[in-house]
Amino acid sequence: MDQVALDRLVSDIRTLSPVGVERVAWGWAQHERRGLEAFHRAERAALAAIEGAGEGEAWEGYRRGLFQLTEGGSAQTAWRAEHGELGHQAEHAAFGAALGVFAERHLSR
Repeated sequence: MDQVALDRLVSDIRTLSPVGVERVAWGWAQHERRGLEAFHRAERAALAAIEGAGEGEAWEGYRRGLFQLTEGGSAQTAWRAEHGELGHQAEHAAFGAALGVFAERHLSR
């Protein structure tokens, strides 16, 4: 996994303003409108690659850390402000980005 990229993603999630969360949610909504089948295929492939590489527990730990930033007791203010549908759309985008970065070295284009 690319630890620098994963750390940067966490940093970005921590520093998003409510407007930033809204923009991320808007981007996710654009994908939802076109359908998410391709995304779900890529998601399944990424999870299989992570598990196949023996990194399932590491991914789950990273995913739980992201959840704490967006929904958990230590959720960032911007994410609390945008709780609801917008916040959930932005979360989907953030988790998708994290999954892609986490699995990148195990996947072909």
